[in-house]
Amino acid sequence: MAKEIKEFGEWVLKLGEGKLPTTSVDEYDEQSWIKIPEDLLIENSGDSVNQIIEAIYPNVSTRFGEPNYLKDRCILTPTNDCVDAVNKEVLSRIPTSSRIYASADTISPVSESTIEQDLNYSMEYLNNLEVSGLPNHLLELKVGTLTNEG
Repeated sequence: MAKEIKEFGEWVLKLGEGKLPTTSVDEYDEQSWIKIPEDLLIENSGDSVNQIIEAIYPNVSTRFGEPNYLKDRCILTPTNDCVDAVNKEVLSRIPTSSRIYASADTISPVSESTIEQDLNYSMEYLNNLEVSGLPNHLLELKVGTLTNEG
């Protein structure tokens, strides 16, 4: 396993540095395509989100409580919308109770013009903000899915 991880790390480094060999799809294309190793591919048979979850988190509904099961896996997505869809689907497979936490939905008073600022930013606007690196207004957490282990 350590050898596979090392080889994967080297492949990702070469990918990021643009050092992988490239090819063209047809005679009119530039050579800008790379070959992704077969063991990194998931065959698409319709529901790609579910396929990815099954590949990365097999048996999540019964294994989520194992000490490193969730911590040692991740799915990278290109947008926050994709993150939300994947997280929602993974959470739906975990058979524990959940709790939803809401963010603060008012502007922190920083000046005497707080009332004017509140008029500029409605609660609906603030609650719909989606900022990278911050949780959305509503955050659902499930029992047993967070650990303090390093």
